[in-house]
Amino acid sequence: PLVVVDARADSRFAESPLVTSPPHLRSYAGVPLLSSTGLAFGTVCVLDRRVRPFRNTHVQELEAAARLIADSLELRARRSEAGVLVT
Repeated sequence: PLVVVDARADSRFAESPLVTSPPHLRSYAGVPLLSSTGLAFGTVCVLDRRVRPFRNTHVQELEAAARLIADSLELRARRSEAGVLVT
């Protein structure tokens, strides 16, 4: 997981236009979407315009959501490869 409580104070994000101008993002928490083989193919994240200290439970919930989304996307891909109509 990557958690940034205040993007203005984080050198990786402080100069980002998303931080320095509208929407003036301040907080970020994100976790990767991982395939069953460990390949990262996306991210689930939450953003806020206020400085927000994320609790461990928030990150754990985000990780659980990422696992569900990754599993669902993999299942959808397998069904599509097998010729099953995916809606």
